[in-house]
Amino acid sequence: MGTQIQARDLGPDDFGGEEYEGCNEYLNITRPDVIHDIHRDYLDAGADIIQTNTFGATALVLGEYSLAPEARRINREAAGIARRAADDATAADPDKPRFVYGAMGPTTRTISVTGGLTFDELAADYHQQAAGLIEGGADVLVLETGQDTINIKAGLEGIDRARVEMNVDVPAAVQGTVEPMGTLLAGQDAEAFYTSLAHRNLLWVGFNCATGPEFMTDHIRTLNELSRFGIACVPNAGLPDEDGNYNETPEMLAATLERFAANGWINVTGGCCGTGPEHIRRLVEAMSDKTPRVTEPTVETRVSGIEAVVVNEDTRPTIVGERTNVLGSRRFKRLIAGERFEEAAEVGRRQVRNGAHILDVCLQDPDRDETSDVIKFLDQLNRRVKAPIMIDSTDASVIEESLKRLQGKSIINSINLEDGEERFQRVVPLARRYGAALVVGCIDDDPNQAQAITRERKLEIAQRSHRLLTENYGVAEEDIIFDPLVFPAGTGDVNYVGSAAETIEGVRMIREALPRTKTVLGVSNVSFGLPAAGREVFNSVFLYHCTQAGLDMAIVNSEMMQRYASIPEEERTLSEDLIWNRGEDPVAAFAAHFRDRAPRATAEERLALPLDERLAQCIIEGSKEGLAADLDLALQERVPLAIINGPLMAGMDEVGRQFNANQLIVAEVLQSAEAMKFAVAHLEPHMERTDAALRGRILLATVKGDVHDIGKNLVEIILSNNGYSVINLGIKVAAQELIAGYREHQPDIIGLSGLLVKSAQMMVETVQDFRAAGIAAPVLVGGAALSNRFTRLRIAPEYGGLVAYSPDAMSGLALANTIQDADEQSSPRPPDLRLHVLEDFDLDEIFGYINPQMLYVRHLGYRGRFWDALRAEEPKAVELRQQVQRVEDMMLSRSDIGASAVFKFFPCRSEGQWLIVYEPDGKAELERFYFGRQQEREGLCLADYARPTGEGANDYLAMFTTTVGPGGTGIVRTVEERGQVPGFAHVASPGHRIGGGFCGVAPQADPHHVEHRRTVGPEGQRRGRASGPVPG
Repeated sequence: MGTQIQARDLGPDDFGGEEYEGCNEYLNITRPDVIHDIHRDYLDAGADIIQTNTFGATALVLGEYSLAPEARRINREAAGIARRAADDATAADPDKPRFVYGAMGPTTRTISVTGGLTFDELAADYHQQAAGLIEGGADVLVLETGQDTINIKAGLEGIDRARVEMNVDVPAAVQGTVEPMGTLLAGQDAEAFYTSLAHRNLLWVGFNCATGPEFMTDHIRTLNELSRFGIACVPNAGLPDEDGNYNETPEMLAATLERFAANGWINVTGGCCGTGPEHIRRLVEAMSDKTPRVTEPTVETRVSGIEAVVVNEDTRPTIVGERTNVLGSRRFKRLIAGERFEEAAEVGRRQVRNGAHILDVCLQDPDRDETSDVIKFLDQLNRRVKAPIMIDSTDASVIEESLKRLQGKSIINSINLEDGEERFQRVVPLARRYGAALVVGCIDDDPNQAQAITRERKLEIAQRSHRLLTENYGVAEEDIIFDPLVFPAGTGDVNYVGSAAETIEGVRMIREALPRTKTVLGVSNVSFGLPAAGREVFNSVFLYHCTQAGLDMAIVNSEMMQRYASIPEEERTLSEDLIWNRGEDPVAAFAAHFRDRAPRATAEERLALPLDERLAQCIIEGSKEGLAADLDLALQERVPLAIINGPLMAGMDEVGRQFNANQLIVAEVLQSAEAMKFAVAHLEPHMERTDAALRGRILLATVKGDVHDIGKNLVEIILSNNGYSVINLGIKVAAQELIAGYREHQPDIIGLSGLLVKSAQMMVETVQDFRAAGIAAPVLVGGAALSNRFTRLRIAPEYGGLVAYSPDAMSGLALANTIQDADEQSSPRPPDLRLHVLEDFDLDEIFGYINPQMLYVRHLGYRGRFWDALRAEEPKAVELRQQVQRVEDMMLSRSDIGASAVFKFFPCRSEGQWLIVYEPDGKAELERFYFGRQQEREGLCLADYARPTGEGANDYLAMFTTTVGPGGTGIVRTVEERGQVPGFAHVASPGHRIGGGFCGVAPQADPHHVEHRRTVGPEGQRRGRASGPVPG
């Protein structure tokens, strides 16, 4: 709309005077004919939906022109103009109904970034705008170009108020704007943005403005993976140039959006800044045969701050930092009481830095104004952490004020049934209105024992609460987080004897009975009253067993967690005796052991270990204490790489073992990775750099959604010290950032890293985007979740160039060297160019080389995994094997059946898709073969494996043929003439596979192929092989 208004070269009079010039929205009053004509142009181009000229029609923005009192009227008139134009178009073509979308822009202020307005003030402005648009006839209200999710939530609140006022249910939609830096202006990425709005019933969610469609690829794909709503993509016509012009043509815009539609990613598309009717006309043509996206959302427990957190098996238990709580931390309480809110916010930042995924915020001090403290504290905390917030309060008004200041989807801690449904009625509507998950305590209105101590009571209350919340309040199961309650296990209170074990079993029972809900525990309460030196030990053992039982979230001090795997066996036993109330007096035994102990091992105890053990132990424990000094000692004896590959990697290997044995949680693994990162950074300045000239440029990144970079950073150090220029883009790098980095730096190789299971799939999507962007540089991939098989079968087929798997940093260097030195490698030369004749090979030996998958499945039609079925004595597999055995025995008994072959090497070259074979002198052309090129996958042609004419020395081609002798054909002909079709197949197939085995169908075992290998030389010198159908 704005672009089209500009193109009409309107003057001050058109706007109603100089004081209103530039207020496009006022044209709805002064020049409705111009706005109507613009609508008509887009409708004539084929648009299904037109948007009102109301992007800046809130009272807040109109106030800049002293038009705030006219806001509702301007919106009503704008919607009326669009309504009439749409109705005229529908009347002209009833088979193509047209619709009006009421455009509601982001205003000129953001609550999170600029400040200067409150949630309620903004909601009031949006209320008036929404009411005017509804009065004028808008079919849907769209909060577009969203830059701050709090603003969007205020807009949705305003729409709700208008709906109530006018007693209508006009649908709403939301479109955010992702800046070139990859996030909304206020910091959220696509995943956090969607998570923050997923609680609403939206017609669609999407992105518009800021960039062209290509940059939106990753963000739209993310929405497609998550959204239960329709998805919209409404890009600009590219990015503006230095003169402010948008240069993406209608064809360019349509081509990218057509790909999105073909992928099944979108339901709504169109054009924003710089797009005109011709862009829409081309889009209509491109979308005419496309099927809208089918909604298949993932159902997971997701919360968000500026970043999203998924509570699932990958992160279990999710760590909730407990130190921003005036009831649990004396220091934090003193900071709040002294109104030192900046320092108090630093407590939260340290919790996140030390592994907390979420922060519990509790400011319930009876001596202070909780609401005032929450407002001041969150204002500081929001500037320092990206983590989601758990609002820990019993006051509904405090909870609401908090939710108005948080962009993301928070967690409310907590509600329960202590007073019946009273607290449910006060708090649950706030969670539904603003977007929050709910911690539900296992407490009810039982007059004798409200707090559930036994496992049965915990489950009983959880099931009652679940039924009420889902059936009466419409809460999604994945937004319910049960707190089975933790009681002090060591106070001697008879009511709590064995309560720790009851909590563990309560977690297990709730998880089994209500699998889509989650559980959380405040862990440290279990050790209240125990000796200080033993509290961390007991907490760790208790947390370990809770995690084994299925605990999803743990509220702990992330800076003081002791690792279960590091606890001596005796102390584990003492803790477990206390948990399960074993022995005569487990409390006394535990207390006696720890009464005179220091809380942590002393520095002297650590120094008593051998140097390598100390280094490994620092990694295992995730500790940097004394690490630098020990590394300096090690450098006196060894080079840096020997230290890395020795004790440091030994430590990481042990971390991996403990994690796989469920003895470590994800947060502890990350602490070990940080210690390793520190160690590598300390060693890097001591590494010798190669004197070789620059060998190449490599672009490295950890893929989107993954924060792990220790392996990638190690690769960077090794590569940069071996002659490579390395550009490290960091962690959580989206495909579009990688594409931009490739275009800026033009690397020879791209390296992708990732630790998480989902990172492997992200690599598939990343190389898909590379291919769409025309990138074909070699890609090296590595990470704990990857394998060579996954790389070959899942990643490589989606790319147009080479993809290679690197299991570790040193192999990454070797691969890079191989790729960069490829042009310098000489072709292997065979020992001779004579004809070789091989006769009378042992048939019985060759039978052992036949590929059973090819024989039984492809040729004989067996369905399934043949050898597995044979081992299980599946009748059909046994019968088939016996029939083949009879054929093999018959062939062995005949003198006219035997295995023979001939082979010869020839010089060769390539010209495009032609493979040229030369006489032994390498000059005279003997024959040419034309091979097709793959239309998918790598786009390979067999000729690609030979050196082109005019480049270096000749390559060599081995050609061979085999036979089983005249007897094979005779047997086949005999059974065929008898009409024994199964018998024919059983004879012909083994006979064919003998030839195949002899030729090298199973090259790792074939005797004839082995003969070739012995002749041609080392594995690394061979380019490839082909028989039968070739690439293309």
